[in-house]
Amino acid sequence: SYARHPKSAGESSYSEADVLRIKENLSQNVLALVQAHPDTEFYVFLPPYSIYYWDQWNQDGALHVGLDIQQIAIEHLLGYENLHVFSFNDCFDMICDLDNYKDIEHYGEWVNSQILEWMSRGEHELTKDNYQDYCDAVREFYTNYDYDSLFTS
Repeated sequence: SYARHPKSAGESSYSEADVLRIKENLSQNVLALVQAHPDTEFYVFLPPYSIYYWDQWNQDGALHVGLDIQQIAIEHLLGYENLHVFSFNDCFDMICDLDNYKDIEHYGEWVNSQILEWMSRGEHELTKDNYQDYCDAVREFYTNYDYDSLFTS
């Protein structure tokens, strides 16, 4: 069960230092391995959190920052032949079906199985050619979603 808290009065923000910290973290913890092992295929994915999770970001005033940070991370990870980046945050029907979730972040094993199937077929893989369309679609959906409708009968 999700207990919604009151909407924040302001919108969160981030600094260039925050962006640099995110890029350094990805470089140290992901890209260093990718570069050190060019003959190994790496798979990274952004998990499909429930619509309640997105509501929490919205209520906290962090939705725009979260979407910006997600795009920055994706852009930083793209461009390596042996690194495959996937995201399922555009699987809106799945994300809005609360029966798929145990809590606001953790989905059922059937969702995990679906994710593995998609990844094995290369579906939902982000590339330099398609990531901007993905980011635009996700931003459009989550910034315009009627979160209040989740709490009305």
